[in-house]
Amino acid sequence: GTVYLRCFDSKKDIVYSTEDVTLKYALSGNSIFRGKQEIESATYDFTFIIPKDLSYGGKTARISTYFHNSSLDGNGSLELLPVGGSSELNDVQGPEINVYFSGNESFISGDMVEENPELTASLSDDKSGINITEEIGHKIMLYVDDEDPVNITQYFQYYKGSYLAGSLNYTLQGLSTGEHTLLLKAWDNANNSSKRSIFFEIVPEDELRIEEVLNYPNPMQESTHFTFKLNKDADIVIKIFTVSGRKVCTLSSLSGFSGYDRAGREDHRN
Repeated sequence: GTVYLRCFDSKKDIVYSTEDVTLKYALSGNSIFRGKQEIESATYDFTFIIPKDLSYGGKTARISTYFHNSSLDGNGSLELLPVGGSSELNDVQGPEINVYFSGNESFISGDMVEENPELTASLSDDKSGINITEEIGHKIMLYVDDEDPVNITQYFQYYKGSYLAGSLNYTLQGLSTGEHTLLLKAWDNANNSSKRSIFFEIVPEDELRIEEVLNYPNPMQESTHFTFKLNKDADIVIKIFTVSGRKVCTLSSLSGFSGYDRAGREDHRN
């Protein structure tokens, strides 16, 4: 089956006081790792990088697991784990960030998207992995236009079997139609940061729009290629005319996909 593992830093002692009551409790520590792995022969193992953002000297860290297959599930945990120590890790580069929208994996900055699009971001760092502790200044932050930034760290999940790369999905609700800018900032576990910025245009869901229609070469002799952008999947028909206006060819039954498209026409002559 599959096992999901979460590792938490030491618990935080919190004191909440009002005029009449003082309440003391232990709050779960920051997330250190969220990953998943296949179970083989009733065993599994995980590897992950511990971030620099730790409560050094704490003794209440925790690892919890949830596992399942087609017939059963269960859970387990390890409690009261000490936190401390250090190791040398030569990492001076921030994580690699790739941003696109669900259903449009070939997204290019400037493309059109539908209303309430689901943002997908893949994050990777080949040495230390992604920082998900949510410590101040080290969160995965999303900036859209001039709005207040949003902390989206909780949506990040490592890929199955990986501790260096993962992804997150986040729906952009309530944005108006038209052009928008977006910036995503993330940190690795060695506290190096990276940014990725894009811009996109939201088109109403009931509207089909085609833009940047070009063909090259033009004029053509034996072949040409058409490129265009769509805001949603659609069936495409291309009609080719001579410079005098005579139709010489119709290309039908073509499938167009959201984002950048490319179609070709070849005319072999004796």
